[in-house]
Amino acid sequence: MGSSGGQYGAGGLNGDSSGPLFGFGDEADLLYGNDIPATDAVDPMGFQGGAHPWNYPANTQLSVLRDSSDAMFHYFNGNGETIGLSDAVKQKIINHPNIEAQIEKNINGEGVEPYRIAINFTLEGWDVFHIGRTLVSYTEVCSSGSCTTTFTAPIFDESGAPDRFEEPLNINGLEVLGGVPYDYETFEWSVTYPEP
Repeated sequence: MGSSGGQYGAGGLNGDSSGPLFGFGDEADLLYGNDIPATDAVDPMGFQGGAHPWNYPANTQLSVLRDSSDAMFHYFNGNGETIGLSDAVKQKIINHPNIEAQIEKNINGEGVEPYRIAINFTLEGWDVFHIGRTLVSYTEVCSSGSCTTTFTAPIFDESGAPDRFEEPLNINGLEVLGGVPYDYETFEWSVTYPEP
């Protein structure tokens, strides 16, 4: 995949949005391979001036993250404070096909260790892109003919530590300065079904 987006690729300094990835031109192939789609925004990071995704009014305090714009804003303005996800973003995790598949396995008595489910949101849309690759842990308790599976998300690893927003671009050797990494506040939900 070559860049026809001028010197900097899609949305680059020439304003052309036909290149492979904003700001990286042909180097995007080296960083990501050919299977990462181009952004459909002409200037997704707001480098050309004007409105950009995290241009919030002064003194804005976020209580939850609704999308990746909020995640970026919190990275630069949240002082590393833990922050939760909006109900809409939580629903994207709860309804993810990998979670639904695990529920079916548990209902059929096929749930096995390790009790973690991998989810990849890197290509799922701007509302959940900031979460990236994350894990969901679960426990299953059966008693008196029914079972309840309780899920916890987003987690970082098998220790159950909360997942983190480390760095906006998350590309080795390329760092966005000025922000502070932060943890996502985990949340839980349960599903109950007849004991298999």
